[in-house]
Amino acid sequence: MNPQEQLARILITPGLAEQLRADPAGFARAHGADPAMSRRLSALPPAGIALTSAITRHARTGRLVGMFPAAFALAGASAGRLLSAAEDCGALTGPGAIEELTRRLTTEAVRLGTPRTGLLTDVIGYESLCLQARFRAAAPERPAPPPGRPALAHGVLPAFFGRHVAQAHRLILAGAPLPDGPAVPTHYALRAPAGAGAVRSHRLTPTLGRALAACDGARTATAVAHEAELTVPAARRAIAVLAEAGFVTGSEHQEGE
Repeated sequence: MNPQEQLARILITPGLAEQLRADPAGFARAHGADPAMSRRLSALPPAGIALTSAITRHARTGRLVGMFPAAFALAGASAGRLLSAAEDCGALTGPGAIEELTRRLTTEAVRLGTPRTGLLTDVIGYESLCLQARFRAAAPERPAPPPGRPALAHGVLPAFFGRHVAQAHRLILAGAPLPDGPAVPTHYALRAPAGAGAVRSHRLTPTLGRALAACDGARTATAVAHEAELTVPAARRAIAVLAEAGFVTGSEHQEGE
């Protein structure tokens, strides 16, 4: 743990500053921190650390809610438990950090055991994928795939849920009632803009959704057909539609096999 990571963890984790002040050497051993840095941090004025810690946690709470707004809105009175689950999750940037945060929020949502647990976990998953799409759009573009080996376009991710979660997401944020009725499994293409702007969800047919999920830049149309459980002509047609919509690249018909 480097000094910046050590200070950040102290600021966002309740009780950690007290543990550090009580036993700097023991804190260093328990957390893999630098002993000298632990001694210096333990000498900082408690009031200053407490104030900075409160401000940091408040800012972090705002950021968490901003990343998963519908999930926290849906959790209602249980939102505090979701926040607690993410308390010591570390940095909130990068795909790996978002995956870990999503895992913790999902685990806690299941523990809540409410009638809307399934919807809550789907909303967490949906908002997580939107964040991942943003990271994908912000990253440098990858080299174009070989002709005939379709790949996801820049900023595009496939998604599949057991319900029309994008609709539920919009209604939750609008404070509107959710529709009754059976859940309908739904495929999406999520597309994040290169700059500012909302991630857009495009509802797909099952055929297009399965084909999009199989387009990894390595599979030919024949391999996409096998992975998506389609005939080769159906896979070719699906890839052409996805390319026309801008969801995949490298979709020329020659397979290069």
